[in-house]
Amino acid sequence: MRLSNEDFKKILTQSGFITAADFDETVRSATDLGRKVEDILIFRGFINESTLGKLVAEYLKLPYVDISRQFIPEEVLALIPEKLARIYRFIAFAKYGNTLKIAMSDPTNFEALEFARRQTGLQIVPHFTTENNFRKALGQYKRNIRVAFDKVISENIKKASPEE
Repeated sequence: MRLSNEDFKKILTQSGFITAADFDETVRSATDLGRKVEDILIFRGFINESTLGKLVAEYLKLPYVDISRQFIPEEVLALIPEKLARIYRFIAFAKYGNTLKIAMSDPTNFEALEFARRQTGLQIVPHFTTENNFRKALGQYKRNIRVAFDKVISENIKKASPEE
């Protein structure tokens, strides 16, 4: 999510994690290095990723989720194909009745929210997660790839072997 530097500054200085002068220096460093301000803040130890995520979520008035540490059930992952999760930058992580919780690094992406609603036919509840947590969670799409790969190999071996 791209909050303006002024919004970041407001969030962090009001919470007491950084002074305005330190924030301004961090912005200069991020610009010089071609990095995101968040990355420099975390690297320099001003704040950790989880706390930053919680502060941004509070600012956006959304719940925060560290999706990188959650096991997502297979049937929930299957609701949104991996390719579309990557394109729209969200991942479904929990389903309760007619409600689907999704983790997004940019919950202001209304196109993604609308896509999720149309794709699943469920009520969508967005949660904020950091970009890094989102990338880690995408790995859950691959967790059963070895089992599927072994199954395909064994099926092809059976087809290729001469019949008894």
